[in-house]
Amino acid sequence: MDVAVTAASQYMIDHLLVPSTAAVHSIYRNTVNVITSEGQLLAIQANGSPLSPISLLTPFSQKELALLPILEGTPCRIAPDAVILNPVHAADVRLNYARHITQIFDSALVPPDLPAPAFYIIQARQFLSSAPPGSFGRLAAETTQKDLLLSAAQAHLERAAVYYAKKEWNPAAEELCALVGLGIGLTPSGDDFLCGLLAGLLWKNEAGCPMLHALSTRLRHALPRTNPISAAFLNCALDGQFSEAVIRFFALSPMSSASETAACQEGFRAIGHTSGFDALSGILYALILPGG
Repeated sequence: MDVAVTAASQYMIDHLLVPSTAAVHSIYRNTVNVITSEGQLLAIQANGSPLSPISLLTPFSQKELALLPILEGTPCRIAPDAVILNPVHAADVRLNYARHITQIFDSALVPPDLPAPAFYIIQARQFLSSAPPGSFGRLAAETTQKDLLLSAAQAHLERAAVYYAKKEWNPAAEELCALVGLGIGLTPSGDDFLCGLLAGLLWKNEAGCPMLHALSTRLRHALPRTNPISAAFLNCALDGQFSEAVIRFFALSPMSSASETAACQEGFRAIGHTSGFDALSGILYALILPGG
């Protein structure tokens, strides 16, 4: 079976240029995760799935993707033009990304020359007002009674903000890294929050900020504390690569139409049960921090 990949990130395509062996890592409702021998994770997704830096979107529906004759551990190969799934008792499934890609998504977040966070702070707070219960997005609702997970997260974030204000970068980074692996699901809420936090700090043009350096260094060492899927997204964030929802958020402006703004909010809502809003809450946290 030869199937054309319909959308992918440039980041993922660049990583697939080097041939390697691989295997199916895990299978979920809309996604088949494949891991290469070098440890790179890629997500083969059903049509219409939210785009991430590791996405390869296919024309398969959710049902069609589930019917592929593959299991966890099914061997795969990364060729210069395709990802090839090699099920033992069925024909190969060749996912061709060298032709017919209708959308190549640039997942790199490019900071502006003169960041003006006030507009984005307002937008983030408006979007987070509809965050589901249990998400980090509820941290923005001061009157909301928080569960144990959110209470623990808030304590770390409050201590990190105090250290940040005193320019004590290493203790601040340690408090933030306590969120790694915090929560349940494929991507724990703490990890999603940290992806958003990295996006916000990068957008604020703080690439040379000691805080961002301290946080990035500690995060790389903390990745084994979470699962491989979540670690892959954190690795992308550390490389400055983010989901389409994040890129579209920072592309908004006061001139954006109501439909563009609504579509952006829906983009966050479409990512997992709470993952999109968890990431957006990390962006908001970064934006309201004073310049580092």
